[in-house]
Order: sequence, then C-alpha cells, then structure tokens
Amino acid sequence: MKSVAEAAGVSVVTVSLALRNHPSIPAKTRARIQRVATRLGYRTNPMVAALMSQLRSARAAKGAPVIAFLVFHPKPERFAQRDFWLGALYAGAEARAQRLGYKLERFWLNEPGMTEERMRKILQARGIRAAIMAPLVEPIPRIEFNWDGFACATTGYSYNNPVLHRVAHDQFSAIRMAIARLTELGYQRIGLAIRFVDDLRTGKRWSGGFLSEHAYLPPERRLPIFFWHVGRPEGFQEWVREQRPDAIITLHSVVKDWLLAMGMQPPRDIGLASLNLQGDQADWTGVNEQHDLLGSGAIDLVVEQIYHNEHGVPARPKTTMVLGDWVEGNTTRRVSHA
Repeated sequence: MKSVAEAAGVSVVTVSLALRNHPSIPAKTRARIQRVATRLGYRTNPMVAALMSQLRSARAAKGAPVIAFLVFHPKPERFAQRDFWLGALYAGAEARAQRLGYKLERFWLNEPGMTEERMRKILQARGIRAAIMAPLVEPIPRIEFNWDGFACATTGYSYNNPVLHRVAHDQFSAIRMAIARLTELGYQRIGLAIRFVDDLRTGKRWSGGFLSEHAYLPPERRLPIFFWHVGRPEGFQEWVREQRPDAIITLHSVVKDWLLAMGMQPPRDIGLASLNLQGDQADWTGVNEQHDLLGSGAIDLVVEQIYHNEHGVPARPKTTMVLGDWVEGNTTRRVSHA
C-alpha cells in the first residue's frame, strides 16, 4: 500500500480509503489510485480484510447502526406475523442484521403525509445510509425513491424501477423440482394453474420453468397452462375435463375449492401441489420458499455494499437465487399406472 501511495503521490490513508471506495475521496481520485494499484499488482490481503471486517462489526455492535426496511403495504401488521411470508422474511432479515452488528428498523412509505423525498431526509437526518425495499403487493405502487448515498437491495421482483441488487426465490428451478417430485410419485399428466399477474411479476419464471420440461415429455403428457385473471377463473372446469390432469401445481388455495366443487377430492382423485406453502396450505404438498433466507440474503447484499463503500443504484445489478425445500403433505399420494 505504501508503494501505491508513493506512486500516486498521496498518503497511505488516502490509498486505503480509495481502495475501499470511501465517498470522502473524490471519484476521480479514487479511480486514479485504483488504476495505479492495478498497474503495480496490488492485491488486498484477505486475512487482513477479514480481521478489519471483524473489528468493524465489533465496533458496530456497540452503536448498532440502522438498516432501514422500507415498507409500502396496506396491512403493515403482516410484517409482524411470523407465520405469514412477509413476517418470516422480515424476521430473517432482522436476525441476520443483528448477527452482523446492525439493527433493522421498519419505515412506512405509505403512512399519511409521507413522501419518498421526506423519507429520504428522515433517514439522512438519522445517519442511516443503508436500506432494503420490502416486497410490494398488487396493485404495485410507483416508488420514486432516490437511492443515491444508500447501500440498497430488495427481495423478489415486485420492485424493479430502478433495478437494485436483489434476493429472489428460484421459481424456475422450484417448478422443475415440483414436476420431478410429482413424477417420482407416479403422476404423469401434470398441469399448472396460475394467475397471469403472479407469473408476470416473476418475469414468467413459473411458466418458463414448466414449459422447459415439456420438451422432455412425450406429446400425450404435455398440458397447456391454465391462466386466469384476478377474480375471473372462467374455464377451469373445462380445462380439467379436456386435459385430464392427474396432478395440478398452483400457488392458490382456491384451486382446491374449485376441484372439490367438481367432486374431485385431493389426493384421492387428483394430486395438488403448492409452489409457495403458507397460511391455509399447511397440510399441502409443495415448496417451502424459505422466506427467512430471502430476508437474511438481502441483509448480506446491503452489508457487502457497506463494506466496500458502494452505494446508489448499481450499474450491474445482481440477483441471488434461493431454492426452497420440497415438503410432502396430504394433497398428493403415490400412484401407479398399471
């Protein structure tokens, strides 16, 4: 580091700050020092970096710096219900933040009189320089928050303007896992019933994962996806009768009600699997998305930026994917095709 300082004509302290992208050093100076370091072959000692990170964490624990958890939701109490997916997500983030020496605190963007700019000023006044944008629900509101100066991240795909670093459930792999597990149980005509809006908000990853398996199935086992709009499920009974699925993958508990209304009892008459086990699906077969891991992953993304003194909307946003667990429940059974 001393050699870099001499070559760049600055102090060792300035080099240290520049290599960590500290905002106290002008951007042009940081870039120049980093070019000098690269030319001289300077590399950070990982053992020293790990030690400094541990020391910073110890110091942080005393002051417990805050990471803001920005919420825009019509039912804020959901984030306190650990048996609900939003509550589980927040609990996972809160536990991870505490473990790393930070405090996670909720801030409500939709409280009366609040604006994005006012929220930004509140956070700045409190010295908060890190924030997580919580998942948004339909109808998706337009959030115009200025992320300059903040280490930031989000979970899922509901907040996408601008695109931040994010942690998301691996929907594409999850539905392929569901098809594989149902096939192992003996199901052969596996269908997908899902709302358009739920598929679209994941970038069509549900339908993409489902259709990716079709190329490996014989034509007689390929079923078209049943899509429906919110509140308009017309055509479900016709789809079941025409396509004759022996198992249905879905997100929605109401699909079971529709089957019961047709006189079809899962798992006796048809298998049923959820892509996101929660609430009244406690006894279903399906995927546990592990929402607490999504929350803790978002904290890791933010703390990584804090460590590297990175802030603002990233030039190259990255997505960390988390695959859930398959859970055997009471809506499927082992079947045979003699």
